[in-house]
Amino acid sequence: MDEGLYALMRRAGVVAAIYGMESMNQDVLDFYRKGTTVELNRRTAQLTYKYGIFSFAYFIIGTPFEDEVLIKKMLKDVYSLRLDLVNIGGLQYQYGAPLWYEAKEKGLIDASEHVVNAGNEYNLSPLSSSQLNSLSYRALTVFYVRPIYWLKFFQKAMKFDKRTLYFIFRILQKVFFYLFRLR
Repeated sequence: MDEGLYALMRRAGVVAAIYGMESMNQDVLDFYRKGTTVELNRRTAQLTYKYGIFSFAYFIIGTPFEDEVLIKKMLKDVYSLRLDLVNIGGLQYQYGAPLWYEAKEKGLIDASEHVVNAGNEYNLSPLSSSQLNSLSYRALTVFYVRPIYWLKFFQKAMKFDKRTLYFIFRILQKVFFYLFRLR
């Protein structure tokens, strides 16, 4: 990532950036064919923080080789990033995506199933879809209940005008709606 790009974004008035980081595990990023690295994800989070841009990152759990130990290790790395908002959810195999076609070719997904949640019910993950949902919910809870998170979040938010604050809190409202909907 070019640091000059972040400086330019900030001068241009960019207040938030949304990233599909997907994972902090290189094997998982390679499985998704992201064409990126864990280090680039880390650098992106650092630069977004440095230039005072709100960051929202998506992460996915539930690849065929991710067990609970690997997922928890990855989540510790997510917590260490200076991200403002995160969404952590289970992998879905969606019709039209290369992963869906690969699973269909292996006989793991039927052609009539257009959206399939990863889980051992389909031999798509060592964990059940219920376990993945539970891990996702716990991960979101851990991320958002850290007192230091809220302190830094509000310190950063107070530097923006009212319109930007409204935008940021609307996003936060949606995150919490999603979080409590998972229960």
